[in-house]
Amino acid sequence: MGAAASVDASAGVALEAAKASLGDKFNEAKWNEAATDGKVSKEVWEKWVADETVAANAEAAAGGMVAAIDTSDDKQISKEECAAAGHSAEKVEEIFAKIDADKDGQLTKEELAETIAKDTKDAAKTTAATAQVAALDTDGDKTKVGGETNVLLLSYSVT
Repeated sequence: MGAAASVDASAGVALEAAKASLGDKFNEAKWNEAATDGKVSKEVWEKWVADETVAANAEAAAGGMVAAIDTSDDKQISKEECAAAGHSAEKVEEIFAKIDADKDGQLTKEELAETIAKDTKDAAKTTAATAQVAALDTDGDKTKVGGETNVLLLSYSVT
């Protein structure tokens, strides 16, 4: 998937270029839903590449966590292993409540990766929204009134 960044998406991305770039991560159903005239838009392509990059990084991080914390070699993290890694009983319960999707008392690489990817995307959205507000807040009061409202409305109507 490393080649995904090298695809010139300015005029959209064609099916063969997408398949070659994404490799086994290519999703035919997703393509069929988004493609128009045999291509996906630059915006759709960039989102797919970003999503795949986040997923790959989350999977690598999750694998590293399991390798570091799993002392029983069952490829999962138990509550006991989580506590032995230095977390308080309260923190262990908080972690498992958030991540243990099937509530079996074990954290799998897949559960960890899914949570890491979601948290990464949520943080990116928050950062982007904060940056947009800061860019439009010309008087620094963190509110949108007066002329700033007109700039905000204009910026959304232009895009």
